[in-house]
Amino acid sequence: MRKNLIAKWILAISVMGFSAYHVFANDKNGAIASFVVGKTFYKAQANSKWLPIKQGLILPEGSAIKTGNGSKITLLYGKSEFRVAQNSEIQLTSFAEGKKEGKVDMVSGFAWFKVDKRPGEKVSVATQTSTAGVRGTAFATMFDPKTKTAMNCICEGKVEVANLDNSSSLVASAGTGTSIAENGKVVEDSYKDLIVKLDAMPGFEKKIKANPMLNNCLSCHTPKAWKAKSVIKDETYAK
Repeated sequence: MRKNLIAKWILAISVMGFSAYHVFANDKNGAIASFVVGKTFYKAQANSKWLPIKQGLILPEGSAIKTGNGSKITLLYGKSEFRVAQNSEIQLTSFAEGKKEGKVDMVSGFAWFKVDKRPGEKVSVATQTSTAGVRGTAFATMFDPKTKTAMNCICEGKVEVANLDNSSSLVASAGTGTSIAENGKVVEDSYKDLIVKLDAMPGFEKKIKANPMLNNCLSCHTPKAWKAKSVIKDETYAK
């Protein structure tokens, strides 16, 4: 009798927890910090101070977010998911809702985006040199403020990438990527046979040496038949 009562209480608490999480993760007031590791900070306004982020915090539209060394954060907005790697900074400029376009400004570093496939909704990720527009897909954006080089790696679907004056653009599909330097053209690159599901094949090591920003891809894709140094693994990725 007592065991049955305890089991019912556990079940009730689990259901309540799941319901609360579902509502919280879809809070229209902002994006929820669902997973936080290390030192991550935000400021809701440009002139405000950087404040620490704790798991469960709701970040309003317009918030700037940055991560320290060895730190990372996952943000949920509706069914969309943004994962910000270490030593990165982004701004949640606007959230997609209905016909309103969502926009994320990538200031520096690396972030992975999985955008909801709701009809009519569009999200763009912009850097100082590029803009990537998507509808219902998954991709990563990297930006190095020193070289002003932007890169995109497409995991699912298609991403339209353009330079700032729209003089150069292309549509990249899953398995490919793009790179663009300041005032440069959008160049397509292929990751075929280099990234195979969750494995990073030996040839990917050469890509990292040429573009160290790609090292962040190893938080999800595990090196196969080669070793990598200083990789911060995130067990929540690709799940």
